[in-house]
Amino acid sequence: MSNPYYTPSGVPATSSALSSSAIRAVFSSIESAFDKLPTWAGNGGKLVRVKAAADGLESTDAPVVASLNASGGNLAIGSQSGAGTLDLYEGGVRVGRGHSAGFAVTPGSGADDQQAKLLIENADLTDRALIGYEGSNVLKLRNAVVGANVEMRARNDADNADNLIWDGDPDGNMRMYYAGTLVGLTGSLGLIVRHPTADDPELQLQSSASTLMARLFHTGGTGLILRSMEHGMPVTIDGENGSGDVKVGYKHNPDGNSEVYDKGVLAMRTFNQGAVVLPSSSADDTEVRLLFEQADKTDKAHVGFAGSTALEVHNLVQSGQVHVLTRGSAGVLSNPIIRCGSGALASDTQIGFHNTAPQDKKDVNGSRGSNVALASLCAALAEYGLINNNTTA
Repeated sequence: MSNPYYTPSGVPATSSALSSSAIRAVFSSIESAFDKLPTWAGNGGKLVRVKAAADGLESTDAPVVASLNASGGNLAIGSQSGAGTLDLYEGGVRVGRGHSAGFAVTPGSGADDQQAKLLIENADLTDRALIGYEGSNVLKLRNAVVGANVEMRARNDADNADNLIWDGDPDGNMRMYYAGTLVGLTGSLGLIVRHPTADDPELQLQSSASTLMARLFHTGGTGLILRSMEHGMPVTIDGENGSGDVKVGYKHNPDGNSEVYDKGVLAMRTFNQGAVVLPSSSADDTEVRLLFEQADKTDKAHVGFAGSTALEVHNLVQSGQVHVLTRGSAGVLSNPIIRCGSGALASDTQIGFHNTAPQDKKDVNGSRGSNVALASLCAALAEYGLINNNTTA
């Protein structure tokens, strides 16, 4: 039978005499056939392919152009298309392909084109982990070992060691690390920020250009600090009620002034002489009061204006008194200098009226029959500043 390697010439013919020249020609043809096969020396482990001129076989390190198929064409190993992609098949369905950007994992089932995942297995083919999609649009990185964590690590060029930068556990907790030290974690109350080495944790807010905009941090000497890092911009704290309106708020500007809001209306502000209390309702700007409450929010007293032009100091406790006190030289509160209660005004020390010097309690002496007592009374009242004593003897 004719073939590209050797075709029998029919020499010698049946029952004919041998001719040495004819036999040598046959052996030369057989030798030429072997010359079309690659040599063994130096070609161990290489692939064999048909030469481009289609006149023999050769060994090569280049990719295989044609598919290498198992029985039935269900498996293609090293199949390279004209575009240079490497395709892997399972059951006749493509499950992966290599291209210029790397390697792509393709779902093995044509019926569900959303289940594309890369599995990592033990030597016994037990699943260890997977990366990919499982019938959803969410990319998943899953540790298939029960009770095991998922970690993300980066290599440190300085010491050639892996630094843990993130991990998550089966309970749903997430932890973040800096240089291998825990700096942030999630818990039942939200996100926790932790300083890697000291007791000064800090949460920073940055713009899209990585510009530091604000800091929330704690230091041992100053406590909790919320600071705006943008020059000239205030610090504002807002709260919302069920309707979405601001219920209570706070604002602090770079000049050092603070403002407190109630339902979006300025209720108190500070300035260089102290604090100013403002009406919370713009409809009634005559009701300006500073209210004092107990821990249970029971009103105790207020100072201010309540719909009038008179300044009120009001003790809201039933039968309570209002005292005006001064501090003694020893730093201890002295007795009240003015005491009001049940409509009465009293003083435990000296008292004076109409811009007269405060006086001690006076004694009125003398016989009422001879008008000496009247003279004494007039003198005492004049000293208090209650009367001008213009009486004569």
